[in-house]
Amino acid sequence: MLVGLWHVRDVAPRYHFGSFDDDAGYVLAAKALLHGAGLTGTLSDGRPLIGYYPPGFAAVLAPVIAVFGTSVTPLRVVSTVAYGAIFPATWWLLARCGVGRPTRVAVLLVVALNPVLATFGSMVMAETTFVALFMVWLVVVRHYDANPQALGADAAGVILLGAGLVWCKEAALGMVAGLVAWFLLRRMWRKAVAVSAGVGALLAPVVIARLIVGVPVTGARYSQEFGQFYQGGWWHRVVYTVPQEAWSLLIRWLPLSVVPDGSPIPQAGWEHYLFETTGMAVPILSIIGAVACWRRYRDPSVVIVALYLVEVALYPFVNERRTVLFLPVLVLWFVVGAVTVGRWVMDRASAALSRRAGSSPRRGQRGARGRRWPTAAGVAGALVAGAVVAGAVVLPLTRQIHRDYLFALDQSSSQPDGSPYMALLRALGQPRDVVETDYVSSVALLSGHRGDDTAFVAANGSVPGQRFTCVPTRELADIEADHAAFLLTAALNKPVLVDSDCLLVLAASDPWAVRLMTTSVDGASVFEIIGPGSVHPDLVDLTARGALHAPDLGATPLGPQGVFDNPGNILTTPTVNGVATLTWTWPSPVSITQVSVGGAAVEGTTGVEVQEQRPDGGWVTVAAAAGPVGDGGVVPFLLASSPDGTPAIALRVLVRGQGSAGVVDVRALGHP
Repeated sequence: MLVGLWHVRDVAPRYHFGSFDDDAGYVLAAKALLHGAGLTGTLSDGRPLIGYYPPGFAAVLAPVIAVFGTSVTPLRVVSTVAYGAIFPATWWLLARCGVGRPTRVAVLLVVALNPVLATFGSMVMAETTFVALFMVWLVVVRHYDANPQALGADAAGVILLGAGLVWCKEAALGMVAGLVAWFLLRRMWRKAVAVSAGVGALLAPVVIARLIVGVPVTGARYSQEFGQFYQGGWWHRVVYTVPQEAWSLLIRWLPLSVVPDGSPIPQAGWEHYLFETTGMAVPILSIIGAVACWRRYRDPSVVIVALYLVEVALYPFVNERRTVLFLPVLVLWFVVGAVTVGRWVMDRASAALSRRAGSSPRRGQRGARGRRWPTAAGVAGALVAGAVVAGAVVLPLTRQIHRDYLFALDQSSSQPDGSPYMALLRALGQPRDVVETDYVSSVALLSGHRGDDTAFVAANGSVPGQRFTCVPTRELADIEADHAAFLLTAALNKPVLVDSDCLLVLAASDPWAVRLMTTSVDGASVFEIIGPGSVHPDLVDLTARGALHAPDLGATPLGPQGVFDNPGNILTTPTVNGVATLTWTWPSPVSITQVSVGGAAVEGTTGVEVQEQRPDGGWVTVAAAAGPVGDGGVVPFLLASSPDGTPAIALRVLVRGQGSAGVVDVRALGHP
């Protein structure tokens, strides 16, 4: 456990809250529960509380938020505490199953070094809480399985914990179904009925609440994903696509869950081939280990996980998030399979050597209490298996111990919490204004705006393997249908990979969107949606219509945020008497409702000011900073709003310092 907790501490700085979107969704749900919202209530972003997930994990977070507020660190500690609980629960379960101490130690060591579980160990996500609860549930299941009574304390524990798993993550439905199947296989009819009825009754509130608020019984997200995945006919998908997903689960995701092969492992050379060989061995040894556990320990988890894997194969998007939920059991199977194969090979080798020497192989002798002592070959086989596990799994895992399993070594997740783009969105408009975004929950929690993603779903593709299906007219129609006032594009999901190049290119090249900010943090761009058909039908980009004046005006292209992006130029002009000035003028007065500057700096910047010239000729400062503006500045942007509009005949940006000043993303919106 100490090794695992040290691993979590080492990986934790790579994760930033809000970078998964689901983490912000859990916090939104927890806050709603604290404010008295019931199962039929709504979140602050307008979505039904029960819409995406049952609020089990949100209920775990709620008391922490009640004490500490929305400070992220205590919320992350919840997952770390749950991570630590996985180890004693797993040890307890394996001891109850009769698994030997050396095997238990090997299992826990591999679990502690696993990058997938360690990453979730500090995230505000349900995974480690689920795994800890799952391992405790399996312990109670073994008690219940040995108890001849169908009803009683053991039954209540199995039902309550089983329902708790589903309330935490709906994926646990396959696990509960697996337990029912286990009892049916053993003809324990009353126990099968008791578990089915008990868990079903505890899940009924979720089903009823979803029916009341008009959400599909499976949840809005799962319903949408299954509907898109299985479009074109269930028969075709079940016969062709599901076998492909099952095969992918077997040969890709199970190996990656036990022995991830990411950075810094070379993609060529002996280490690469070692990982490839180990990866191929993982499903084989795991299947052998599962059979051995079935025969040796009569372990219900074999059937429970098998039914869960059937459910996973039916799910459209298989990855490590599905397999990490039973990772300790998978590692047990892998280790037991390695030991079983090692013993078998050594026994056969010993028998062959004995026959060649003309003697019969000695079998294990019994001790004074009838215990069968292992043969020398068996001991050698176990040692060889241990050496293989150490060499092919433990040592390579230590090479990856510093990385988030989603990224390469030294890469980190996006940083929406506290980012300049979230700060700008928070300062813009009204809370009711919608932001078109790929990260609906993070935007809702961190910016205070509602979020919607219809255009992102259409642009990015909804079926695995389908990407960049970009149809400009459809994307604009989706944005208008969402009544979006703003658009956020950024590398939120993967470093340097903008979530939608399609929407970024469209917004950067069409007049219906005006870019207000370009930031190096997550490669983000914030656009305001204006013009006919938008929620701002009368707004125009006044800076684009004005005449720009500056001495020795120059322009340096900004680096693109994504493929084919054209973010514009950095406007440059030298300082005169310590001040660089860029001025936009209009031939007749205009009404400015919003003015913003995304970046402004000069050598030794002592101040930046935004001024508007009134029709009477006077200049009024509407925004200012005591240093550089933008990335690395004293403020990330300058913004001034006047909903009723202020008349102006000119706008200027003053940058105080020495040398040549650079100014970017100056936007005045209003009415001509």
